[in-house]
Amino acid sequence: MAETTYIDAIRRALGEEMDRDEAVFLMGQDIAAFGGAFRACKGLFEKHGRMRVINTPLMESGTVGAALGAALVGKRPVLEMQFADFVSCGFNQIVNNVAKTYYRWEAPVPMVIRLPFGGGAGAGPFHSQSPEAWFAHTPGLCVVAPSTPRDALGMLKAAIRDPNPVIYLEHRFLYRREKEDLPEGELLTPLGRARAVERYLSRWRYTLELESGGAARPLEDFLFRTHAGHCEYFSTAMAVMLRTVGIPTRNVTGFLGGTFNRYGRFYAVRQGDAHSWVEVWDPIEGWVTFDPTPPAGEAPVVRTGLFAEIDAVVEAMRMRWRHYVVDFDLGMQAQIARKVWRFFEQRRRHDTLSGRVLDRGRTSIAAPTVPWKGVAGVALGALTLGALAWQINAWRRSGRGIRGAPPTAAVKSAQELARALDAALVARGVARPSNRTPLAWAQELTRRKDAMAALATRVSERYTAARFGAETLSREELDALKAELRSAAQAPSASA
Repeated sequence: MAETTYIDAIRRALGEEMDRDEAVFLMGQDIAAFGGAFRACKGLFEKHGRMRVINTPLMESGTVGAALGAALVGKRPVLEMQFADFVSCGFNQIVNNVAKTYYRWEAPVPMVIRLPFGGGAGAGPFHSQSPEAWFAHTPGLCVVAPSTPRDALGMLKAAIRDPNPVIYLEHRFLYRREKEDLPEGELLTPLGRARAVERYLSRWRYTLELESGGAARPLEDFLFRTHAGHCEYFSTAMAVMLRTVGIPTRNVTGFLGGTFNRYGRFYAVRQGDAHSWVEVWDPIEGWVTFDPTPPAGEAPVVRTGLFAEIDAVVEAMRMRWRHYVVDFDLGMQAQIARKVWRFFEQRRRHDTLSGRVLDRGRTSIAAPTVPWKGVAGVALGALTLGALAWQINAWRRSGRGIRGAPPTAAVKSAQELARALDAALVARGVARPSNRTPLAWAQELTRRKDAMAALATRVSERYTAARFGAETLSREELDALKAELRSAAQAPSASA
């Protein structure tokens, strides 16, 4: 590793990208033999010649326009403004032409505009401005501002390779003050690599129409053959690709979106809100979210106005029916009974206090009147709801009720195999926790080098394939596996 200053990291990034790609060239005022106002391009003119390190006149608007034209024909210009303050002379070209070209014509504009900016150097009002906010609010522009030599190197290389226009802000106060030991060889920031992978995958096709049973190697099949899948395929592929090059990445599955139902006072998330995305760890930004999944096609129809209100009311009624009827259990019955008791207790106290009279110099309290008809009606209603709830739960347990048809023979065989596996694991003293799937627990046993690991893995794989896949489990195979499990459960342990 060599100690590298902030300005040296910028120079290194420019040189490495010019060596890597013949389409990269530099433009700016006095950047050729002189090397630029801050010597960021020093030595590049001698190495690459005047056709790739080009001096430009004092005409920022024309220079930006020339760079835009070069980018449209396949070049990758890197334009240097001597001071960021002068970019205002090319503001119209950047904001109205460079930023909007892809939106108008779908033509990529791979160009970088380097802006030495910032105060603290006593350079006066026309050489010390910080214009990043002008461009951060402009759709179509990427805006980066590295603060360390490592970021200056990695972000500039990623910016040059980006097919979109990038405003690259480099603080002049850091040029020779910030130093860092940087390794030799390729160095891109994690976010730069993550964006490159995200752009690559997002050009593929989203679909839910996948082959039944899938492929033996689904990730390879997705990356090298089909180039199509749902969100889990895209997020998993991106996570694996980034982890392969050593970038900490996690695959996240959850819900995006949802609505608050003001009639039922609950927040509803639906199956359509389910999604998978990727979070990448960056030493500076922390966990940064990426979504490589391309659009699914037409956006879902969102109801508004009266129809939306009707949908919300119906949804609230359905949730209350499910809560108070379908899922009505003994705990809820006791809760309602306590509420009824508290209601009549409050009424009794109120009637007692309001019926207070003076009788022969002392206070007498009238005896409470109990509304026996109301109590009987409530009790009868509670018993009716309890009986209905009991019957519905019985239907659900039997599989003949609102849950649909009973499980198939294949599912029952798989469940029988899972119960036999759990019994064998209990007998061997390695019972599976309730929050672990059979296959996950088999992998844990393998990590522990347990004697049951191999058999548990084989049985769990067969269970998973039969329970959730397209494979069938014959009665002969089921009996053979159960016999193996019984034999393993009865075998003496190593400690014995």
